[in-house]
Amino acid sequence: LNDIAEVHAGHDQFEAAVGVLYEALTLRPGDNKSLVNLVEVHKRQNQTGKAIEVLERQLESTPDSIQLLNILGNIHFEAGDTKKAEEIFTQIVTGHPLNVNARIKLGRIQILKDKLDQAYELFEPLINSLVKKHRDEKAIGLLGLILESQKPHLPALERLALIYRSNKEMKKLEVVDRAILDELRKQG
Repeated sequence: LNDIAEVHAGHDQFEAAVGVLYEALTLRPGDNKSLVNLVEVHKRQNQTGKAIEVLERQLESTPDSIQLLNILGNIHFEAGDTKKAEEIFTQIVTGHPLNVNARIKLGRIQILKDKLDQAYELFEPLINSLVKKHRDEKAIGLLGLILESQKPHLPALERLALIYRSNKEMKKLEVVDRAILDELRKQG
């Protein structure tokens, strides 16, 4: 039934897809794949309210479903409801501190609120893990989210310099060191 619903949705036959997915949920209540597909169909129809309603109804019976909480938080984040998204992602990070999606989204919300130190604290364990795994590009990407804001953030710049120094990328290190010096001069 999920495959049939995906075919319907692929042909923009959303009502047929929704009907098939509700049939699947009748046969197997609470099936995550059917729920996720139903939410995706509602999102494609620009019916985020219905998608949220489906998720919240399911979360009443399975309140600790990290997958569903992440989807719900992402929907609120995409809709611009950062307050509700922050509540959801904070709940996830509190219970599951290593959840990558929740940490990144919560960090992005902190950046939007101009709380760069909090964003850095959220990203730091992820950055440490990425550097240990020699996935420096992804670590630099997380630091870049902080550094894209209008205010320079000294701890993020220093960490970026450390990564460039360890990889012997001297031209990039020089640019970051100049930015650090400029920021230190501004701070006196």
